[in-house]
Amino acid sequence: MIAAGSLAWATAPASAALIAYFLWRGRLSGRLFLDALAIGVTLGAAVAFAETPFDLRADPLRFSPQTIAFLFAGLPEEGVKMLGVAAFLRTHWLARDRRDVTLAAGALSLGFSALENIFYLANANGGWAALGVDRALTATPFHVFLGLAGGFVVASVRPGGFGVALGLAAWIGLAAIHGVYDFAVFAGATGAHPPEVFQRIIGALGLDAEVVLRAMMAGAEAAAALCAGFALASLRKTAPTAARTGRLAAIARSRGAGWAFGAPLALGAMVALAGAGFASAVLDSPEPFLAAAMLAIMPLALGVLFVVFPAHPEARPLSPRVRRAVAALGSVAAVAAVASAIVWGPAQWRGLTVLRFEARGARLAARGDYDRAIEALGQALKAAPDRVEALAQRAAIYAAAQRYDAALADLDKAVRVAPENVALYLQRADVDRQRNDPLASLADLGSALKLKPDDPEILAMQGQARLESGDRVGAYKELAAARRLAPDNGLVRRVFAAWDVDAGDFDAGLRDLNAELHADPRDAAAAFQRGRLWLYKGDPARALVDLAQADRDPAFLYPALWRFIAHARLKQDGAAELGARLAASGGKWPAPVARMLMGRMDLAAAKAAASDAGERCEADFYFAASRVADVSADEVAPRLRDVLRECPTGFIEYEGAKAELRRLGRWPPTSSP
Repeated sequence: MIAAGSLAWATAPASAALIAYFLWRGRLSGRLFLDALAIGVTLGAAVAFAETPFDLRADPLRFSPQTIAFLFAGLPEEGVKMLGVAAFLRTHWLARDRRDVTLAAGALSLGFSALENIFYLANANGGWAALGVDRALTATPFHVFLGLAGGFVVASVRPGGFGVALGLAAWIGLAAIHGVYDFAVFAGATGAHPPEVFQRIIGALGLDAEVVLRAMMAGAEAAAALCAGFALASLRKTAPTAARTGRLAAIARSRGAGWAFGAPLALGAMVALAGAGFASAVLDSPEPFLAAAMLAIMPLALGVLFVVFPAHPEARPLSPRVRRAVAALGSVAAVAAVASAIVWGPAQWRGLTVLRFEARGARLAARGDYDRAIEALGQALKAAPDRVEALAQRAAIYAAAQRYDAALADLDKAVRVAPENVALYLQRADVDRQRNDPLASLADLGSALKLKPDDPEILAMQGQARLESGDRVGAYKELAAARRLAPDNGLVRRVFAAWDVDAGDFDAGLRDLNAELHADPRDAAAAFQRGRLWLYKGDPARALVDLAQADRDPAFLYPALWRFIAHARLKQDGAAELGARLAASGGKWPAPVARMLMGRMDLAAAKAAASDAGERCEADFYFAASRVADVSADEVAPRLRDVLRECPTGFIEYEGAKAELRRLGRWPPTSSP
């Protein structure tokens, strides 16, 4: 936090000082610069005061992002700046020509932006440092560039109706650029909701909303830079009014000083853009490039303007000796580059190919397209057959697709390549649990524990595997050892709570989960576990609170199924809520279970949609659990006993069936599961 704060304190003043220096280099007088800066601060305060009644930060009227961006930001801010230039700067006694008016408009916009930055940072709380750096690189130069363009228009148009029309057109155009920028900021903010029409359009085009918003922001920045560049290019050959300057001022305004400041800015921005573009090509995603572009476009434009504005007399040509030395150095550099490409190029290209296919596989797997994800990882493994990361990634996708044998084959190979990699044993143990083989899981966890002795989380996993194998005594020993090593570990607490529930001690389970959620209120797994536990205790109202907290991932539908059960036990209709979650889940399992609960299909149809016995047992459990409040215990208990016979012991549905039988007074079952 201290480092981030120091960076913000350094970046924000440096950005403002660099822009002020650029404006002064155009022969803008110091007095006119200060007057324009003060006018900008005053106009910024006037706009802020005028918008105070609307309280846009709290937004009690719930304005849409486009309304705030265009009606409360783009139109008034650009209009006030242009009016300020027309009223105070065009007729200023130190404004000798339109070059002075245009540059003074930039100073006015710098003052306006400085006051706006203060307001933003004052309301940013803990995120002020990151926001300060972000605005120093984006919003501050963005305001100044639009101000330069608006000032050029005001300084250039002639009085009369045509001039007014031209000024209005420029105002609308600059306000539109400003509005697009702010729309991308506001619509992409945490908790914001882009307009439904916008979402439908990008959805129809198959685009990602976040990527589109970043592209809009980068496009608006580029448009502002081009507008400023056009304005200054039009003034570039305009000879400034002669003014007496000292030697130091002459050096500061020289071509060399422009290159000294502009070249590093432009070169650094281009390197950042090139690196991000390369990363985007490797990862097959536009996000890295757009993220870099949002921060690099303004410094790049400012660096170029430092070099080309204002115009200077032509420099003397280089001597033949210097030209020969430059040519020789260039030839040596070219030979070194070619030799490096021949020696190291093929290996680097193979590595980049692997990374690109791995990134594509991860993206496809996140969308649930497992077949194409597996194909992409196969391409990566063709280039690097023994790459552990690709093998582990493909194994995870195989497991998600319930192709456990293929997942274990990849993990077996990965373990042979990297037998000291603890994560591989843990991943293989998890696959064993998913295929209901707790003994094999225990073997892998034992191997991991040998490599990482006394690790509390591995001990907790071993306890969980022993519990699922039916060894409650051995499970308790492992968990007790884990608790001695790390009494505050979240995983240890959650697994101990599962042991308590299995033993029928719901209150002890609640104590463990209460402690975990007190330490980490955002632990969704603990919230989901406690929500189920409240249901086992017969308190569906409290269960709803925890299950709502746990229901964060749109693709993970299980918390929503349990919320429906809690609603049913409160005699509430949870169909609309579950239907909304179903629409956002992507339609994969357990979507048929959700449709069954809402009455859109029967139990037989839901089980027919299942791909294996585990999914069929899930359908049986949710059907029985949703009817507990409506039918007798004698009717629902046999179905819950069937779940115990069908479900793997590691399933939450197995835990739920056992707990429900206890709550109904039907435990132990008449026959062993």
